Amino acid sequence: MTEVRLQPEPTFEAPVKIHVPGKGELEMNWTFRYRNAEEVLKFQRKWTGGEGSRKKTDDFDSIGYIMDMAAGWELTEEFNKKNVETFFRNYPTSATKVVSTYFEELAGARRKN
Repeated sequence: MTEVRLQPEPTFEAPVKIHVPGKGELEMNWTFRYRNAEEVLKFQRKWTGGEGSRKKTDDFDSIGYIMDMAAGWELTEEFNKKNVETFFRNYPTSATKVVSTYFEELAGARRKN
């Protein structure tokens, strides 16, 4: 039986490759919020420009952006703004990986192995 549904689940999990010094890239599961095509456009306008958007400034709230797209992670520490900020400070390239994984999953883009 197919697992495709007319209405997708509100969240989905996807592995994100995180570079850990001395260990290389390790996979870590994140839980993301599903958005359809229209909702993705609204999300992007809200955060990056367009009608009703947040103004582009030097103090862009990158943690808020991530918190708006993600709903959790597999770490034992609670998924909250403070811990996400600490995680990205400790693994600086991971924010870009989280964002790209989110949009690749929504678009159905294939990843290279």
